Amino acid sequence: MDVSVMSRQVLKDVKSASGLEVMDKTLYVIGDNSPWLYKINNLYKVEGRQPIAPVEGLEDGVIPKSNKPDFEYGTVAEKANGKEFFIFGSGSKSPQRDKMITVSLENGEVKSYSLAPFYKKLKETAHLTDESLNIEGAIVKDGELFLFNRGENLILKYKLEALEGYLAGKQDSPSPEVYLVRLPEIKGIKAGFSGATLVPGKTKYFSPLPWRIPKTGSRMGKCWAASSE
Repeated sequence: MDVSVMSRQVLKDVKSASGLEVMDKTLYVIGDNSPWLYKINNLYKVEGRQPIAPVEGLEDGVIPKSNKPDFEYGTVAEKANGKEFFIFGSGSKSPQRDKMITVSLENGEVKSYSLAPFYKKLKETAHLTDESLNIEGAIVKDGELFLFNRGENLILKYKLEALEGYLAGKQDSPSPEVYLVRLPEIKGIKAGFSGATLVPGKTKYFSPLPWRIPKTGSRMGKCWAASSE
């Protein structure tokens, strides 16, 4: 596959961007150290922003590293009352990164939840240490939620109704189905998940793979795709 950069544009008002979702020619953008959900049109103009975390104590427009929620990924779920944007902290540091935010795309309502018990159960089921938990991607498909963990490259599958039951306080933290994905090494460095999205056709999910170049620490990336059929 050949990829060409058609144009470049700097979004000066967007301080960071670690995850995005495209819906109806609109980009919804989150940043790992940003308290805002940005809405960007198909001309790459920022149409608005909505707070999803406290905006007090920002430094140069972002949340200081010691307190950042690490919003690395989000996904949209179809609900009975409309579409809802799910935004997750990576879980890589507790309690700062154990949060989940939901945003109604119908009325803008924002809700915040603790995922501490949810991530505790995930680590127990997947045999992950505190240091190896680092969720970097999510998709919702056919009533199921898929989470992508980087490092120990795992896909964790949940019934969406089980997550919603947990968030509503109606049930304990659900246990995921765990799938280990063996990814290639590039120049001796193991690749890892860095995101996920639905793509058309038979392929159900796709994730970039970053890796670090020895000595420089720079990141590069390739693409990996999987089909559930």
